[in-house]
Amino acid sequence: MANTHTVQLHKKNGTQSTLANNIWLANNPLTRLKGLLGKSSLQPNEGLWITPCNGVHSCFMQFVFDAVFVDKNGEVLHIIRHMTPWKFSPMIKGAKSVLELPDDWAAQHHVDIGDTLILTPNQT
Repeated sequence: MANTHTVQLHKKNGTQSTLANNIWLANNPLTRLKGLLGKSSLQPNEGLWITPCNGVHSCFMQFVFDAVFVDKNGEVLHIIRHMTPWKFSPMIKGAKSVLELPDDWAAQHHVDIGDTLILTPNQT
């Protein structure tokens, strides 16, 4: 997972902020299958953007995380806070991607339904 991306949070009220800047992209069958398996935790600025995706599981995971489901425009449709190992999310209608972040990250950064997340590649 060498190529990283930054996720910008665009709030409904017009404010913008950087949510995280060490996001890996899982956009092919192999990277989506591997996901975060093998990691023992996520650091504060780390995460995984899975696309296409409208549901996730935490089987074989070693830590708790937040899952943020977004549509094709990056609008937040659903948030699962504190997803523990060995759980399955519901399939979220309209979701095209899921951002997996450290536990409680969505609450700490005030991510709400209707906000927009924008993923951009980091310059190497």
